[in-house]
Amino acid sequence: MGAKTSAVIEGDFFGQADVNIGLLRLRHGYVKLDWAKSALTLGQTWYPLFIPECFPGVVNFNTGIPIAPFGWAAQIKYTAKFNTKTSLSFTAYKPREFSVASVNTTEPANSPSMNASIPELNAHLQYKDDKVLVGAEIDYSSIMPYVKYGTAPVKISKERVNGITFMAYTKLTGKKVSVKAMGVFAQNATHWVMMGGYYGYKATPTSIETYKPGKTTAAWVDVYSNNKKTAPGLFIGYSVNNGASSGATAAYGRMVGVSGRGIKDLLRVAPRVDIYSGKLKFGTELEYTSANYGTRGNDGKVTGTTTRVNNIRFTFSSIFNF
Repeated sequence: MGAKTSAVIEGDFFGQADVNIGLLRLRHGYVKLDWAKSALTLGQTWYPLFIPECFPGVVNFNTGIPIAPFGWAAQIKYTAKFNTKTSLSFTAYKPREFSVASVNTTEPANSPSMNASIPELNAHLQYKDDKVLVGAEIDYSSIMPYVKYGTAPVKISKERVNGITFMAYTKLTGKKVSVKAMGVFAQNATHWVMMGGYYGYKATPTSIETYKPGKTTAAWVDVYSNNKKTAPGLFIGYSVNNGASSGATAAYGRMVGVSGRGIKDLLRVAPRVDIYSGKLKFGTELEYTSANYGTRGNDGKVTGTTTRVNNIRFTFSSIFNF
């Protein structure tokens, strides 16, 4: 069809959870058609919110999660190229690697699952040259946490969770030092391996549950040296759980809830040093992560007195590029 065609397949043995560590998993598997003024990508590759040219350069395999979005999804992506530096992409995709949280209920004859009549939709505007990379995205999701209620007659919930997420990022490349940064204002951010999800609301124990997306704010900056032998770097990230409307009776997602103690915010500071020698790269990193814990309200927010819990992790890695 007059396009330059390519295909990529990539896997690793990291696994998604303890039960499958060491097993082969698919990371990328897609075909791409590239024309002079447009491109089409079909298959599984990065989430639109993960930017390959602008993600944390941390040594730890976590890639900045749960502060920075991460993961892969099956998708159809169309890119319009305005010129050699500016493009606008539209993506329709389905979370797979790390899925949206599902509803677990004790209602009789329940059948919890996840449905969506439309895929998640994303628009992405990007400008890129040798020194400056800048972009912004808007993402829309609409899911149906399908649940059966009762036995005779069975009531089927058709309530939906709608979420809108905004993201902006930049990368500035200097002669000696470069800087990457990103800000995310997310709704229902579970599938990006971030803090968040959605909340359930019931007027009575027998009512059909309605839903609202949880709100999450996150930002990070990564400053690093361009030295080809010894390259120090520093990652700083911060994320806040902004909850939802008051009156929630349940929460579904990652690090969310409507009672007990939970996380108000997360701070991570991770200095590192990368050492290069031929095809070998050695990386060392000291990662400090601190969370404010407190009592949750029925809006999912943590207010009042909090307790700070800290964690320190040292990482050493060796990488052979070929």
